[in-house]
Amino acid sequence: MRLFLLLVSIINLFFVSLSLAQSHKRHWHEGALRLDEFSTHDSISSHYKPIPVLIDYHLYKVKMGDTLVDKYQVYCYTHKENICLSTQENTSFNIRYQQLVFDIAELHKRKLQANLNQLIQHNIDQCIQNHNNEHQQTLNLFQNNLKTDSSQLSFWEKKIKDSLANSPLDPIPKFHKSKIGIGAMFGINSMMTSNTFSDFVSIKPGIVLAFEIGYKNLFFNYLYQNNNGIVNKYYEQKNEFTLLKGGNISYENHDILLGYQILKSKKWGISPIIGIGKCNFTIPKMFLQNKMVISSNNYEVGVNFEYKIVKNLRLIPGKIFKEKEYSTSSIRLQLYYKRQSAENILKGETFGVCLLMSDFVNLLRLK
Repeated sequence: MRLFLLLVSIINLFFVSLSLAQSHKRHWHEGALRLDEFSTHDSISSHYKPIPVLIDYHLYKVKMGDTLVDKYQVYCYTHKENICLSTQENTSFNIRYQQLVFDIAELHKRKLQANLNQLIQHNIDQCIQNHNNEHQQTLNLFQNNLKTDSSQLSFWEKKIKDSLANSPLDPIPKFHKSKIGIGAMFGINSMMTSNTFSDFVSIKPGIVLAFEIGYKNLFFNYLYQNNNGIVNKYYEQKNEFTLLKGGNISYENHDILLGYQILKSKKWGISPIIGIGKCNFTIPKMFLQNKMVISSNNYEVGVNFEYKIVKNLRLIPGKIFKEKEYSTSSIRLQLYYKRQSAENILKGETFGVCLLMSDFVNLLRLK
């Protein structure tokens, strides 16, 4: 009980500390600085000292329409205890001065945000350093102008105000997906068989793994199925192998499929597919004399139905390509028909269904 109470206290302390840390921050988007926010001190300075403004960022996920966007979010803020003015300084002038310092930082924050959102930027540390240097140069120029001529404040106010008006808060770049993409799928399958195939073997539901390469609406799949089965009927092929009723048999299928998406909407997709494959029936050694695997070539036709669950725009390096990318997570239902023959006993048609989770990725390029 004491341990539980201690854990609860630690968690509460963490959230209280986090809340206090956030409450001490004064963000630019909260509006113009107000007189009641300034504390006063008695120091005498020969010129106005700018409040320290911080430009920081962290990873951020936001939903825009039907797309989740992963990006770097940039913030511009100061700590409330840093907002102060001297009793020896002109109060009205100083508030305008400090607000302009804040506005200059916000302008460079927006430039940094736009640059981080661009697809050509890979070195984030170098990007931030360049913007920090540019920000400091602008601030130094502003301060030097003001030291020689205090009337320059109005000029700078108009200049920065106009620049902010022409700088979007968080511009998402226009882009297009690369024509080529890759994907991966996993799921389950079930099948029904006919003729001697169904007479001799019953196939249980199994697992499916697949990899995909796509070009525009055309795609190629490598699909692997693995199922277990039960022998329904005794069979002996002299000097070759024996199937015992009730015995186990494993079924593997390797398919190369070609598909074309004929229907493509925001949520749905339909694609006919055609392909060739090879299946292997593996019989346990206890039922063998000279042979362990029975193989058969087959052809396949079918149709693939796709429902898109999540679209993800990554304006940060992606998981697969380490580049900025666009991915689609979807559920696929694949119906197929294939005909196969193995050792003159496992002959027949197969009607199957695969239920798959899919993730497909395209790189992004600026328009």
